[in-house]
Amino acid sequence: MRVLLRSHLIMAGALWLGLSVLVADDPPAQPEILPVDQIKPGMHGLTYTVMKGNEIVPLQTEIIGVAKNALGPGLDLIIGRLVDERTRLTGAVHGMSGSPLYVDGKLVGALSRRIAIFEKDGQCGFTPIADMMKVENLVRPGPQVQQQPDPVPLMNFTSILPGNATSGEPGLSALAVPLSVSGIRPDIFSRLLDHFGLGNSLFVTVPGGGEVDSAYAGTLKQAMEIKPGSPLAAVLMGGDINVAATGTCTWRDGNRILAFGHPMFGFGNSELPMAGAEVVTTVPSYETPYKMTNTGAIVGTIYQDRVSAIAGVLGDLPPLATYMIKRTHDGEKLPDLKGWFAPHPVLTPMLIGAALDSALSNSLQMARTLSVHMTGELEFADHPALKLDGIFSGEDDTLPDLLTNTLTPLVKLFTQTNEHLMAKSLYVSFDTQERMTNWTIESIHTDEREVEPNGQIHVTVDLREEYGARTSQSFALTLPENIKSGTVAIRVGGSVELNDERLRRDIQNARTVNEMINLFNQRRMQDRIYVQVVSAAEGEVVRDQEMPALPGSVRSVMEGSNSSEISVPLPEQVWLELSAQLPGVVHGRQEVSVTVK
Repeated sequence: MRVLLRSHLIMAGALWLGLSVLVADDPPAQPEILPVDQIKPGMHGLTYTVMKGNEIVPLQTEIIGVAKNALGPGLDLIIGRLVDERTRLTGAVHGMSGSPLYVDGKLVGALSRRIAIFEKDGQCGFTPIADMMKVENLVRPGPQVQQQPDPVPLMNFTSILPGNATSGEPGLSALAVPLSVSGIRPDIFSRLLDHFGLGNSLFVTVPGGGEVDSAYAGTLKQAMEIKPGSPLAAVLMGGDINVAATGTCTWRDGNRILAFGHPMFGFGNSELPMAGAEVVTTVPSYETPYKMTNTGAIVGTIYQDRVSAIAGVLGDLPPLATYMIKRTHDGEKLPDLKGWFAPHPVLTPMLIGAALDSALSNSLQMARTLSVHMTGELEFADHPALKLDGIFSGEDDTLPDLLTNTLTPLVKLFTQTNEHLMAKSLYVSFDTQERMTNWTIESIHTDEREVEPNGQIHVTVDLREEYGARTSQSFALTLPENIKSGTVAIRVGGSVELNDERLRRDIQNARTVNEMINLFNQRRMQDRIYVQVVSAAEGEVVRDQEMPALPGSVRSVMEGSNSSEISVPLPEQVWLELSAQLPGVVHGRQEVSVTVK
């Protein structure tokens, strides 16, 4: 009866404002679908969303027309105008992505785009529901779902998407998904997104509430009953550090969900936690209006992340990895940080980076100078654990060096193409102090300049601490019996100066994930000084086998071989290596020549 009355009033040219009293607050439970070819300019409808709390409200909407192939071949975009008083200052708000549009009780599509950043007339774009249903058809819960997501680099995908709504580019920009973070500063997390190649994703990083505790259980009870128009979150991290991408549910049939009306990361097959949410407030900024949200408990899994929608299933619980970070600062025990994160092959290094950065930022209390001792490991399913031991000493603006040194092995492991990796748990312990301890290699001395094979040579290394203290380390080197006569170098250095070349070569030759993990676990440490006996070589490395003295004819045969074995040049051979630990970070590299008789 209401639908008939509403239609007659529209046909009679009645004011749309007067119709709001005739409309139920909730959208139809099982609506018919209005095809794009039946959409006409001048139609009026309702876009359902939550502006505050969990109350779904209808926003009066006018249809302007259909932009054919606006998003690509066969991908139309419905152009509408929000004419509701509640959106007069903001237009379409970041976080409304997926808000369903109904005309005469029939589902048309999902709010997904703004026309411009400073759009003045409430114009916006809607993804047709038919395109979203194609994504829903891909959802196959259970064993048919690809349990390990494809590790497609995001930068290859987002380059073909419409620009982020906050990018300043003209055109049909996708509404950004508010990426609500707590426990870490939004600007820091934005830099992490950029560092890991995710900065072009459809996000706007905003401060948000964390996972809701029991005090909010009553408030969120209705929000957990997700339906069209409800806030819907893809939760990347929970616990003491929270990261959740929040949009709006468009369609629900039983336990199956469609939302957003555009991609989130664009991963395709995915397995990310899905939760309800509560809107704390809608921030009415002219440039970047967005919803600030609290995140509820995990209620399902997002299995698809495609151009037209994300899709998932309520009741299916995804795999989760846990994190535990213990902290001590200047001898004082600080609160532990603990929680969980989504063990996605693309996201894991970034989320671990967020956890480590948050732990350090909170424990360092904005100290200008600092030393950081880190011990820990990342456990995988079906693989050895990766050690995360390290030490850093410097000023606070160079702290990213520690994170880069720690995260580089993770990036290498999660971008290798041998197999998918699934993180299981992260354990890290930080001991921080508000002082720097850096040692620089000043000079090296030997007691002999000529030595025979199997002979012994004593090496003294002089080091200076940053503010004047000095120390010496002595080493007794016994040369191998099979070393050739000629000139060898006694090389002294810190881990940074000695690690890169050989580790890069060995990682290139590694054939399995276990080999890579073992190599990373054998990395030299920053708080040790290393002394090597090195000679020039004309050889090759095949896998992990060094062949330092190959005849020229053999090298020529190997270079022209069609063998699939990876071979890299071996310009030098390390005959011997010793090390000693110092109370701080060692920097520098020096050499002295010695003649072998």
